[in-house]
Amino acid sequence: MSLEGKVVIVTGSSRGIGKAMAMGLAAEGAHVVVAARSEESRPMLPGTIHSTVGEIEDAGGKALAVPTNVREEDSIRHMVDRTLDEYGAVDVLINNAAIGSYTPFLEMTVKEWDLVMSI
Repeated sequence: MSLEGKVVIVTGSSRGIGKAMAMGLAAEGAHVVVAARSEESRPMLPGTIHSTVGEIEDAGGKALAVPTNVREEDSIRHMVDRTLDEYGAVDVLINNAAIGSYTPFLEMTVKEWDLVMSI
């Protein structure tokens, strides 16, 4: 199956597994929408939607950075609208977004666990 020209949204693609998927999909010819909350790099969480798009474009791929919070309906609608405005379609959606805690699992509060599970 060819990914050439397919439009793929990858949530949580500013770093980690999501970024690796976005890079790989772009290398196979997909137009990748890099969707995540990270517009600015942080010391413990390096990488942003813009740096991922930059790496994809530097490698000859096509990508669009869309700031997205998957916990907010308006943000999701904006992600879809921007994708449709730019590419006219969505062929694949990869829901990779996640959140973790630096608290050891057995010490997590219910509130921390609920946040992890809400994504």
